[in-house]
Amino acid sequence: MPKPWSYPNPLSHSKAAGVSPPPLGDLMATLGQSGARVARTHIDARAVKTDAPFSAAVDAAREVDEHRRRAREAKARAKAAAAAGASAAAAAAEEEDEEEA
Repeated sequence: MPKPWSYPNPLSHSKAAGVSPPPLGDLMATLGQSGARVARTHIDARAVKTDAPFSAAVDAAREVDEHRRRAREAKARAKAAAAAGASAAAAAAEEEDEEEA
């Protein structure tokens, strides 16, 4: 017998997971990668149609949030490294100017 479909709203997943609501596409991709069938639904623009249990949707919301958190941290590290590199380049240019004077 096939699993029944449910129409959960990602807000309910994220609230249960204690994370920010994930982008609908990211949640759908994560659920699909776990083997669940998932699609958009006309019932609620913010809901998905899936045969995954609610607990799997909550886990997917956590996984999406963790992935997004790691991406933000990597971007912040890259920005800090670029700023540090710019500061080092400015210091080197200043030293060259002092040597020429």
